[in-house]
Amino acid sequence: MFKFFKKQRGAMFGLDARIALSIFAGLSVVTGVSMIQILKDNRTDKILFLHEKVSAALEVMQEDLEANPDAFLANTGTRFKDTFLALYDESMVAAAYRSKWLGPYLREDRNRRTEEMYQLRIRPMPMTLTGINNCTATHEMNGECYHFLFIGDATVPLPQKIKDDVNEALDGPGEVNPDTNGSVRWDTNSLYIRMGLTMRS
Repeated sequence: MFKFFKKQRGAMFGLDARIALSIFAGLSVVTGVSMIQILKDNRTDKILFLHEKVSAALEVMQEDLEANPDAFLANTGTRFKDTFLALYDESMVAAAYRSKWLGPYLREDRNRRTEEMYQLRIRPMPMTLTGINNCTATHEMNGECYHFLFIGDATVPLPQKIKDDVNEALDGPGEVNPDTNGSVRWDTNSLYIRMGLTMRS
């Protein structure tokens, strides 16, 4: 009988090895799923951090220049782009305001694209209207016009999961029509996040 069990050692080892491999395979699947979730959360966190960083930079620049981008930009024809560029590129600011520009307010050129290939802009929009709308002079005069950080483009649209996660973090869960209401809004390609200051009248 003892000789029989001695002969089975190889088979038992083979079984143990297969069990161990099965356990490691299962752990790999669990780890992979966890890593995907971490990466998704990390992208949302990066957008939230970027929002805070750009908001603070824009606030300081506006305080220094004592004016709205419509007034201090050198080329108002591309103001959504140029307002962001003005945070680190003095040439975007009209000559009359350059002596007050104390930047760069952002250290790096993030306009070209973020790591996830999303372009960045700053867009003025009224809080009194739902959806994605341009501000009018009346909105500005009434203090209804806010700057929004505009993230995304048609080439690489933002995933819906990121839009939902950012909206939940800033506007809270259970919002009615979250894509058109509140401080976070979105369309097919882009995400818009309200920044702190209203535009000056």
